[in-house]
Amino acid sequence: MTEISGFLQGLSRVLQYFGQENIHAFNMSIFSVKEDEDFRINARICPRLLTRDIGNSDRAYMYTLHKEPYTVKPPESVCPKVREIFT
Repeated sequence: MTEISGFLQGLSRVLQYFGQENIHAFNMSIFSVKEDEDFRINARICPRLLTRDIGNSDRAYMYTLHKEPYTVKPPESVCPKVREIFT
């Protein structure tokens, strides 16, 4: 499997999970270095969730993509469902 194939397979699984959770909006940033053959493709993907009961959209997604911690669901609550998709 080539690096891009592995990346796309993983991305497909994440999107499959989003579909199962009825998450229809997300943001993604892809990082790579053209000059370095050994640099892997990296990506950050975060769902656009409604953060409060009144239904307002998140405004923190850009911060999330740039290493600002923010979460609506704790990772521990999501991990079992995502693990099923990747196994």
